[in-house]
Amino acid sequence: MNLWIEHKECFLIALEAQNLTHLVEKNPMIHDNDLDNAQRKFLFKAMKDNFLHHEAKSIVKKHTKDKDTRSIREELCEFCDSSTAAAMCADVLVTHLADVKLHKAN
Repeated sequence: MNLWIEHKECFLIALEAQNLTHLVEKNPMIHDNDLDNAQRKFLFKAMKDNFLHHEAKSIVKKHTKDKDTRSIREELCEFCDSSTAAAMCADVLVTHLADVKLHKAN
């Protein structure tokens, strides 16, 4: 969970530093389509080379033709946020089970 949150923050910070946040925004104002396409191709390449998780690679691969970095980011966040929530619930459950003692459970 901590790694995903850190990655999400660092990814956006890097995009902001390079003035490229519009590449992952849902409804950006695009003034130059050619520039937007070139920047999306660049970010797509960076995502393809640097995303390590098998599900992230699968999402990137699904968008090979359109190179839609906005959809990739949205799908990745949706997957990882729900996965993180599931992991947190499982962690709470394991902690609870480890805490249960025979005399408490009868």
